Amino acid sequence: RWTAEDRALTHDVVRERCLATRQELQTLLEGLSAAQWDRFGRRCSIDISGEHYAHHLSAIGGGDAAL
Repeated sequence: RWTAEDRALTHDVVRERCLATRQELQTLLEGLSAAQWDRFGRRCSIDISGEHYAHHLSAIGGGDAAL
């Protein structure tokens, strides 16, 4: 459903949405306590390397992948 709804969006709108979501995620992750990271982050972080993340950012022109 979301692909049909988003199909008409311009590249610039999609890029801005992606970058805003990236910032929201970064803020959320930086706010996790050590206990929250232990419950959530360790299970998810194995899949997502810096190289993987940089590939997605380069696709939307997101610049530096560094958090």
